[in-house]
Amino acid sequence: MTRAGLPLSIALASLFAFATADATRAQTGPYWAGSLKIVKAEAKRYRTISNRVQSHSASALGVIEAPSGEAFLAIHLDVVPVLAKDANGAVSCFAKCEAIFVDVEGKPLYAIGTLTPDGRFTTGWAVAEYEFYDADVEFPRGLDPLFLVPATAKAVTLTIGGMQRKFALDEPIGETCDAAASLGGKVVQTRALEELNREHSLGRLALSREFVEKIRTATGRYVAVTLQATPQGRNDASGRFRAVQEDFGVLLGKQVYVDPIGKLEGEWLATYFAEFVSHPDAQGRFPAVEQTIVFPIPGNVKTGKLLYLGQPVADLQFGP
Repeated sequence: MTRAGLPLSIALASLFAFATADATRAQTGPYWAGSLKIVKAEAKRYRTISNRVQSHSASALGVIEAPSGEAFLAIHLDVVPVLAKDANGAVSCFAKCEAIFVDVEGKPLYAIGTLTPDGRFTTGWAVAEYEFYDADVEFPRGLDPLFLVPATAKAVTLTIGGMQRKFALDEPIGETCDAAASLGGKVVQTRALEELNREHSLGRLALSREFVEKIRTATGRYVAVTLQATPQGRNDASGRFRAVQEDFGVLLGKQVYVDPIGKLEGEWLATYFAEFVSHPDAQGRFPAVEQTIVFPIPGNVKTGKLLYLGQPVADLQFGP
């Protein structure tokens, strides 16, 4: 049984379709044009992976467990495409899933999805075709295939982009990806607010007028949490780090999860997404980014925990 209570065979059937593909699958045809230069590569194994159940909140994260005797293998690659010309003379570099696999003791295993360095799982990679163009050559791109391998495997050989890379699996199998560590977050300030101000337009076009909307909460107060994130690496294919408002929440006690309602810009509430975006500098370091996220917190609650993708980032003190 999975932790969500579903039979394991049902929960994993669609995910592992590619992992159990026939080992004799043909490796012919135009699966790859051009090649890849690997700038950085690492492999990590986990017993479980998390899957977001709701698209607009991290309050519900499903947990998928690897079957007995197996482990999830996440390979994180920073690559630069070396482009080639296709039959029409256009510069391109592309791959299909059939051309990307790991060899374990002579048996090819295909990707079942992707797992980003901060633990975001998706099944999309297993059926996708990846394409690179001239604009992609300026900076490394991220590829994060996820495989299911025997827990006893000592090494795997990855085939991708016309090349091979061997990974020794020396590190112990981890429980799950450490999302909070990848964020590198620290709380700079928490501030209680009895009400929030938001600019609001009433009327149409030239006849509209600007008003100040006062927003109050039945819970007693709002708490503005200023978070500074210093990402430890990229978490998407473009090579940047990006986290958005719905990735965060506040845990009160052991059972109450509170979603954010927006961010503060000065003293004004903005209800569109707060996001943390950091691009690496020339040395590959990710500059710190800061946002102030607003949560409705009951007036009688004094403490809580700030969560990122369901994992604790910092303890919060809400004051009197």
